[in-house]
Amino acid sequence: MKRQPIIILTSGMLLLAACGGSVDSEGVPPDVGSKTDCDPLTDLCKSWLINTTEKSTFLKDSRGALTVNVQSVKKTGDSIEVISAGIPNYTVTVTQDLINKLRARPNAASEFDNGLPNISVGQILGFGEDIGFNTDFNRDSACKTGTGYGFWPTSSGCPQKQSHEIYFTRSPEPDTATQRCAVGQGRIGLWVNGTSIFGWLTGESYNAQAIWHELAPVSEQYVVDICNGHALAGEYHHHAFSTCLARAAKETEIGHSPIYGYVADGYPIYGPWQSTGILAKSSWVKRNYADENADSGCGRAGLRTCLLDDPLAAELKRTVISSSGPSISDTVLIASENELIAESGFYYEDYYWDETLADLGDEYLDQHNGHSDPERGYHYHLTVDEQGKAVFPYTVGPSFYGKLPANSTVICGADGSDFRDLANH
Repeated sequence: MKRQPIIILTSGMLLLAACGGSVDSEGVPPDVGSKTDCDPLTDLCKSWLINTTEKSTFLKDSRGALTVNVQSVKKTGDSIEVISAGIPNYTVTVTQDLINKLRARPNAASEFDNGLPNISVGQILGFGEDIGFNTDFNRDSACKTGTGYGFWPTSSGCPQKQSHEIYFTRSPEPDTATQRCAVGQGRIGLWVNGTSIFGWLTGESYNAQAIWHELAPVSEQYVVDICNGHALAGEYHHHAFSTCLARAAKETEIGHSPIYGYVADGYPIYGPWQSTGILAKSSWVKRNYADENADSGCGRAGLRTCLLDDPLAAELKRTVISSSGPSISDTVLIASENELIAESGFYYEDYYWDETLADLGDEYLDQHNGHSDPERGYHYHLTVDEQGKAVFPYTVGPSFYGKLPANSTVICGADGSDFRDLANH
């Protein structure tokens, strides 16, 4: 596949299709298409949103407004180095559906000043702009916008400059070890705008028993902003698909999705579309607790009283445990002080991998949420359903497909990454 330079200029921001390229007086990068620079199947140099001048309108620190997107991408030996402040440059056009969604939040009456978001249809919002969330807890002053902190729900942290310096191998390779490193709960890569890809574990479990592990896209659904992101210790991140991120990645929903980011093992993660009208599909399936005769259930209708011995095994086997989870009709208190019904899919242990789905079409993904094709080689996909709702395992996992280099942003065994699924099938 011949690589073509791609240039999009917007207020000092450009998207470069190869690394190491300077820009001439017309804003056009020179020809850097030689195969010695970047292999066409494993080209970690393309797709990044490079920016050296554009500043955030609403976020600043003691030195002034924060630079958005990625500040530099360069080759260094067998790796590339990506430097970013971790601040995106999202804009959101307000729709009636967005207003209705915000008004329908369970705690909208107390979360918003006057109980309503202060936005209107057609308004264009910048990242961090005040939309009316109130100030009922002690937020960091770096996130203050006008009179309040209205872009983020009151139980969410505020993004701050992170000074990311992340390395990705230019030659990713499959991990053939018997036991692979599992996706943890912290940063597992970077999106193309330099913000963090976080794993889908929250670090919390039912009754703190370290058995039924919460999934962030489920339990944190009311502590993310209108771009489906939030910050932890100032580090802004997404756990799953975001329409704001899709726009930043220039998603058209025509043909195969573009690259949305890169994972710690060096493999790219693409958007949700396998081809026009066909979504890439997860092969992870929710356990059927409702049917007492189902192989994936626990033999008693509605109860979580057993774990699967191996969620990757072709034949499911169960072990009864003493620390039962909630029934599928129980309510569970989540991070935003809201209650949700703990139906199947609420916890990591609610899923198993069905390898037979691969026989239904090329759009079905492997246990790591990826697959290969002749044009792109191995790659991951974000997974969503037909309504655009994120589907487990959302990005990557439960374990990485590739080896983690020594300079990777993930160190196996740290930050939850030693939570394993984890036979090699």
